Amino acid sequence: MTLDVSTRKLVGRRSIVQAAQRTGAKIILEEHSVFGGSGSAASEVVVKEYSVPIISIGAGGQYGASMSHEELLSRHGLTVPRIVAATPTPGRETR
Repeated sequence: MTLDVSTRKLVGRRSIVQAAQRTGAKIILEEHSVFGGSGSAASEVVVKEYSVPIISIGAGGQYGASMSHEELLSRHGLTVPRIVAATPTPGRETR
């Protein structure tokens, strides 16, 4: 289940809680810093209303740079292999 939040206005609490109930976990992927963004707000809702494991993937505390979108994603580790490696799978520890 995917909730696409492409604006600073967060989707409703109900949608976030329903997604947590349906999936049993949250993977939050942000194309910017993971500090103080939509992922932080979604995590706060999950922790307070329906606690499930949360993995947050984003640019960390790094600043952006002038380069192509693909280069920026790669620089910040926002690639398919990184996302797959961070995703919990039964019998496999995440990195």
